[in-house]
Amino acid sequence: MRLITHADPHLPFCSPLPAVRQGAAEELKAAGRFVSLAGAEWLTVHLDRGRPDTSVGKRIDWYGEAILGMTEPHVPVLIENAPFQLGVNQPDVILGIAEAVSAEGVQVGATFDIAHALIEGHGDLGSYQKEPRYWELVRHVHVSEPDLSGPNADRHLPLGVHQKMSCWREWIDWIMARKMGEELAMTLEVHSQEPEYLRANLELLRRWLNR
Repeated sequence: MRLITHADPHLPFCSPLPAVRQGAAEELKAAGRFVSLAGAEWLTVHLDRGRPDTSVGKRIDWYGEAILGMTEPHVPVLIENAPFQLGVNQPDVILGIAEAVSAEGVQVGATFDIAHALIEGHGDLGSYQKEPRYWELVRHVHVSEPDLSGPNADRHLPLGVHQKMSCWREWIDWIMARKMGEELAMTLEVHSQEPEYLRANLELLRRWLNR
């Protein structure tokens, strides 16, 4: 079984304070050591919100420093899009990080969280659908339903609670068309005390993916 791990989603890689960024980098090192021992294939790291005036260039530099500072052997990192607006184009930041570290021989990919993208785009996936180079990086997809009607949007609800199932089928079809012939991990990220929701959503995904 392939194992993909996840660092703490709140690590402050884009803090304006160097000491705080260094602390986040140390936590990433510790996560990398654990992942290496566990034999995981990837380590997922969230994009940090940072300050609204933090430029794309600074975000790329600071993430690059943290990833390149990880203890060898290097664990491949997946950068996951964040569930809010950063004031910058998230695919551009993720592409920039990947390009910066690849120059040093380090591999970075992307985890695409559909719910996070819907929250960022107020129900629209446009900024991600318009960037084909971003999809070359995507190795992992998180699938869950956001709640766009309230302040706690990132609730990892079962599919179909708010969005039409036809929309979900369209989004999944679009993603699979982008990754045709490539390996792609998909996580049904539904947080529910009722297992039947998870089973029903899993059956839907299997049907949509023809498995």
